[in-house]
Amino acid sequence: MPSSNGELVKAFREISHEFKTLQQTRLNGRSDQGVARLSSLDVEDLADRLEQLRSSLAECLTEVEGQLRESQLAAADARNFYRALGEAVGADEEALRRRDEAINSIEDHRELDERAAASEEENKQLANGLRLKSTIANIGDQFQRLENTLKESAINCTKARKRAAAIQEELEEAKRREEERQRQEAEEAERRRQEELRRRQADEAAAAKAAAAEEAKRRRRAEEAAGEDSDGDDGSGGRHRRKSSSRRRARARAEAEAQRKREAEAAAAAAAAEEAERRWRPVVLAASMADESDDASAAEADNAACAIRAPDGAVQPDDFKCTLVPLDQADVGSIPPGDELVSGVVRLEPAGLSRVQISGGGEGRRHWYFMLPHCAQRQAARETVVYIYEDGRWQERPSAETHIDMQGLPARWVETKITDTSVTAVAVNKLKTDRFSVGKPGIRYSSSVDNRICLTVPEDALKIQLDQTIEVQPVDSSTLAVIKSQLPRETHGLLTCSSIIQHTSICKNTLRPVTFNFQLPLNPAGAKKTRPGTATAGAAGGAASSVAASGRPMTAKPKATPNSDEEDELVVLLGCDGQRRCVGVGGSGGGSWSVLDQLDIEEEPGKDIVGFRTTRFYDRRFIAFRVKPEFNADTASRICEAIETNLEDKSACFVLRQKSDNLTEVSLALTASGRLDRTLKQLQEAGYGYDGISGGLGGGGGGSNGPGVSEDIRVRERQQFRLRFRGNIICEDDDPDRPSEFVLHFNSQMKNRLELSVTERDRFAQRALDQFRGYIEVTTDMAVQKPVKDAKKGNPHQTVTVMEEAVVAKMLICVPKSEEELRVKSPRATPFVFKSKDSVTMEYLRDLAELVCDNWELLADKLEVSKKRCSVIKKTSESQETQAYDMLITWVKKLPVLKNKVLILCRALNASGYPHLAASLRDAERERRLRDENGDDYD
Repeated sequence: MPSSNGELVKAFREISHEFKTLQQTRLNGRSDQGVARLSSLDVEDLADRLEQLRSSLAECLTEVEGQLRESQLAAADARNFYRALGEAVGADEEALRRRDEAINSIEDHRELDERAAASEEENKQLANGLRLKSTIANIGDQFQRLENTLKESAINCTKARKRAAAIQEELEEAKRREEERQRQEAEEAERRRQEELRRRQADEAAAAKAAAAEEAKRRRRAEEAAGEDSDGDDGSGGRHRRKSSSRRRARARAEAEAQRKREAEAAAAAAAAEEAERRWRPVVLAASMADESDDASAAEADNAACAIRAPDGAVQPDDFKCTLVPLDQADVGSIPPGDELVSGVVRLEPAGLSRVQISGGGEGRRHWYFMLPHCAQRQAARETVVYIYEDGRWQERPSAETHIDMQGLPARWVETKITDTSVTAVAVNKLKTDRFSVGKPGIRYSSSVDNRICLTVPEDALKIQLDQTIEVQPVDSSTLAVIKSQLPRETHGLLTCSSIIQHTSICKNTLRPVTFNFQLPLNPAGAKKTRPGTATAGAAGGAASSVAASGRPMTAKPKATPNSDEEDELVVLLGCDGQRRCVGVGGSGGGSWSVLDQLDIEEEPGKDIVGFRTTRFYDRRFIAFRVKPEFNADTASRICEAIETNLEDKSACFVLRQKSDNLTEVSLALTASGRLDRTLKQLQEAGYGYDGISGGLGGGGGGSNGPGVSEDIRVRERQQFRLRFRGNIICEDDDPDRPSEFVLHFNSQMKNRLELSVTERDRFAQRALDQFRGYIEVTTDMAVQKPVKDAKKGNPHQTVTVMEEAVVAKMLICVPKSEEELRVKSPRATPFVFKSKDSVTMEYLRDLAELVCDNWELLADKLEVSKKRCSVIKKTSESQETQAYDMLITWVKKLPVLKNKVLILCRALNASGYPHLAASLRDAERERRLRDENGDDYD
């Protein structure tokens, strides 16, 4: 018997070969003799070998079947092994997933308790569940302690910063008071010096006048003596002429003496009346609002809105009605743009039918003094006056600073003399105006703002008396630096500039040249060789023509080039006819800036005083530039307009704060950027110190100025801003569908503040947040250049300036939710009804919730309901049955309509350890199909 499968195969092949040979021999029809040669022995041997082969094949088959059975058993063992291995890997993955969820729950400290509880329920079947839960709890406690420590540190840091800021503000306030005291002392010294100078000039003029009168008297006496000593042969005609001449002179002297007596009596009477008027006691009047306006500027004024100074007993407080007028109703657009309001607009009128009798005490004199409190800062170049609204526009009235010695009243007042009992007035801080007259004797007048600005009119230059005014608008180095940054190409070669001087007069020619002297700073880079001159408008390279003090034309000297060893400096004088421009008017009022190349500039080398001579008075403002030769004089007018615009515009920002004890109380302030620290301190003192969740949007999310402060914007005096609520925040008294619009005006020297009570628009919105959010949108009208629509006939690039509303800031407001509002409503709170086409009905879900309530979170995991939703359900529902039902309702809500709810729920029940519930659900679905032949097919 072959010992191996290979030998068995070999024997089988040999026997097959012999058998095939025998068969082939028979088929080929060989002779009987050949067949006979096959002995019976061979046949028997072949049969034996076939039998052996059959038995060997049977044994091999038996052995192969045994090996196959062993292989099947080994495969079954391998399958069991790999199944056990997969279950172990799945268990490990489940353990790893649960561990990751536990770690994530530690990171989310707000849901730490909920997730720890969920992890405790899910890890009951794990051997190390209790140890993991203890570790998580310890880590949570440590994290909470660390968070509390960080909060305490942040609070301490905030308090320290506030203390440091308060100390810094106190130091700045002390420094400011010291600077204010020094400035006041300097102003007082300058005022005394000017008064002494004027007194000395008046004494010199009086002495000169007395000397001239004495000389004239001496000459008359000499002439009379000469007439008396002449020959007596003149006859009666000569004596008669001398007597007539003597009588005329005597009569003229008597009339002059009488005129002097009358003037002295009038002056004495006026002084007595003025002294009596000084003893008039003021009557202070309180104010009421004209209407329920939302204009914060008018509402910010003091309760003591005005006062009346009249003879004792002539006026009673009940005789007048004082009303504060909102700025949007006061037509303040006619006030010059550089003038600043320092009080509210006050309308005074007789109360009811009362008859007010005011008299100054003298015959024909019926006037009284109207007084307004103001908050203007003391500045050498500015003064406070009263504007009266007459004939449809605001007009300046002669005013004087005063005060009222009463406790509880504002310290500073301004008054003016009026005769009408009905008046609308406002206090305005404007450029100081020097008023004087020029006549035949001539004058040398120095400005009260800067005595280096001087007008010299020689004697006999005028034959009539002319009233003159001078206003000085200082231009500091910071303003010039801003202009250079805005116009770098136009200001190339510009070194310094003078103040803008407004000289107002009747246009009149003078018989002799008059001289204007003013200050023009020297080159700050160092002393340069200077030559006076005026750049012509057509000179591209700064060519100049001038006349020195000696009268020699400067153009006769060699022309300096930029490559010269010593660089020359030129003086360019520019002028503009008319007053300062008004709001809403492009360009300059009354004309545009131009180079005054027809005037000759005079300057002493090494000094900062320049001057020019003219033979005509103009109503004009002018400015001078110190420039290099490469300065392009064609751009000078644009520089002047930019300087005026920059002086009129100011940098401001919006500040939003909420009360610390009541976050629904909001204060929005509009303040100049330089007064930001003071405004923040005032809001803090008023209780508006909360800025933790407020910030600027669009104007800056907190911006560079800090939280709750917008980015800086450029504004002008009395510019109007409209405020609207957006988002989920509105004013407390507003209709949610039609919120109100508020108005805020910018006044650089007044408090521009809006205080409101806010509330949420929809308490059911913003469920994902722990606070209600909205913002205040701030808009204003801005000038925009737009192309002309019908530009075919003219210039296709022609543009027109139009006013459009633009958003300048967005201030975020956040109001925390209450504890009741933080509780999310249960899914059953909102009725949910669905029509089921299978066995998963609302009744079945309610019954199922009672059966799986002990382990509903595991079923929720198999149904892919998020753990965050489960945490919310556990927080909002009390019993486990309700929690299980809410989870099932949540699953049904998010499940697509075409999904098979029965199949999905059966799989989840099997995976959750409820196979009997899954079997009963399948049986119920099968019975339902049998009863309803038109039902949906079951997959």
